Amino acid sequence: QSPSLFMHKELILDKTSASKTSQKFRQLWHLAPNMKTSKGKRGVVTAVPNSGENAKLWMIPVDMDGGNIRTSSTDVIKGRTLPRQGWVSEKMLDRQKAPAVQMSSSGRSAEMLTVMVPTSKQAKVTTSIKGIGNGNKQLTVTIDGKAHKFKITPDGKIQAL
Repeated sequence: QSPSLFMHKELILDKTSASKTSQKFRQLWHLAPNMKTSKGKRGVVTAVPNSGENAKLWMIPVDMDGGNIRTSSTDVIKGRTLPRQGWVSEKMLDRQKAPAVQMSSSGRSAEMLTVMVPTSKQAKVTTSIKGIGNGNKQLTVTIDGKAHKFKITPDGKIQAL
């Protein structure tokens, strides 16, 4: 599923087909070397630039079954060598440690929804999701008290409400 951009919020829904055996599914988000990350409750990661800018990126995993967070794990990796993860290279033979956010889920299939929202450092972001009939879901992303609603269809289409 390709990302959908709505009013400076990015909603990414990755879906896999069922397999015969349990698998580990991962989303990897590579950030710039100058980003400082913090891992909060329920797998939410925020990243702010070391430059002192008044900016924050929220990376929020959402449980498609109606909970506030999907049953998975979130890790921030920086400069790992086995397996190699958490590096960027801007030119040949050069590498820098940089945060990579890994959101993982295990099972025979996966449906991983991640909400990314750039805000000021002081902003507050929350998400909620609920069923609205016929297999459709309504995702609400609340930024500083203002709710933004989206419909997610069973086949993974996302549209603003």
